[in-house]
Amino acid sequence: MTEGGCLLHRYRLDGGFKDMELVYYDSPTRYYSWEPAAATVTLISSIDDPWGEIPVVSVLGAAWAKCDNWVRNLSVMYRYPQDATMDTMQYLYAGRYDRSLLCRGHQRYETK
Repeated sequence: MTEGGCLLHRYRLDGGFKDMELVYYDSPTRYYSWEPAAATVTLISSIDDPWGEIPVVSVLGAAWAKCDNWVRNLSVMYRYPQDATMDTMQYLYAGRYDRSLLCRGHQRYETK
């Protein structure tokens, strides 16, 4: 078993974003099998998404695995003040999705 965890922004939608928290969930992984593998990575993205322009220098590792993980425990790391919730959500949302999702004027589609 390997220990692990993730951070999550949790909130309630009730006519707006409310009760926003940064939560850590303790999430161990149990491996049933693991075999080394090889991988190549090529990034391709839309015109609006510059991440595909970043060159992949090397793959650090790859494997085929059968495993499961679960949430063992949740703990609140930070509770956002209600007056900071909207600004925080706008920042997080814009960082999660590229412009083509957020603004109609930036939507461009390519076909091949």
